[in-house]
Formats: sequence, structure tokens, C-alpha cells
Amino acid sequence: MCGFSQEKFAEKLELSPTTVTAIETGKNFVTYKTLKNICTVLNVAPRALFDFDVPASNKKDKKLKQITAHIKSLSNEQQQQVLDILKTFK
Repeated sequence: MCGFSQEKFAEKLELSPTTVTAIETGKNFVTYKTLKNICTVLNVAPRALFDFDVPASNKKDKKLKQITAHIKSLSNEQQQQVLDILKTFK
């Protein structure tokens, strides 16, 4: 994290270290605002946080099915947050 301790990173995000840990471990869903703050603190574009290679098209299809299944289980508010995040990849 750019040389920050978790406590310093949380402070810069105006979050508690517990909240940062919950986001890192997937126990909390990151909001669009927090995602933007993370990118600002780390000085990266949102895409950089999610840019990973899926080499084979069948793996891509499998990932899309997993994403779709997961999104269906989210609340309307969480689905909107996912949509807001996805819009940053234009």
C-alpha cells in the first residue's frame, strides 16, 4: 500500500483500520466513494485495482457467470454500487 501502515492508510481514507481489513478480506462491500478515495490515496486509476488477465475465453465466461450469480444475491443498493464501479472502466 505505497509504504503506508494499515493504520495510516485507514486514516487517509477516513476509515477505521477494522473497516479497511473488512474491505480487504471481502467482509465489507466497498462503496463507490471509498473506491474513489482509495484510488486518490494510492494515486491510481480505478481500473488499476481490477486489471487482471483472464487468458482463455471459457475462463472469461465462467467468471462472468460467477459475477452474475453473485450480483443477483446483492441488495438493490449494492447492485447500484457495483454498477457505479463498473462505469469507471469506460
